[in-house]
Amino acid sequence: ELKRYIDSIEKGELKEWLNKMRNRAKVAEDVEGLLTGSYQLTADSFRKIKEISQDEERLRLLLAELKEVKPGGPPPQELGKFYDEELDKRARIFYQKLREAQTRYSNALSMAQEERIDFKIDNPARVRSDKEKVLLEIFSQHLGIPNLFK
Repeated sequence: ELKRYIDSIEKGELKEWLNKMRNRAKVAEDVEGLLTGSYQLTADSFRKIKEISQDEERLRLLLAELKEVKPGGPPPQELGKFYDEELDKRARIFYQKLREAQTRYSNALSMAQEERIDFKIDNPARVRSDKEKVLLEIFSQHLGIPNLFK
């Protein structure tokens, strides 16, 4: 008889009330999931904004240092890591090329000194012929082209 009583209650208002409560609990879980996702999205957005701001500052500092670079001088300070991977990759490639160019410049100056070439002379024809000697020397050392004028 108890079973029949419980069945009759379940078929009526109690069953309807339980379904409503179940639906409300599901809606509450969904809202909680949306709020958690929204919070995470907001936190990620603020982190990304901060990273972009730091990248902008690093890039500004790097450009200021690059303006001060002299051909025979030291390279700018070692790069910090940029958060943006593509920017970091390009900055490192550029920095490496700058260091290589400075090394080549130093090597050319050394060769010019070995050949007793003074780049400060006022005779453009002399500067041109001396520069050609240095270029021929560079070609012979780095590219394997023999220097026919030695």
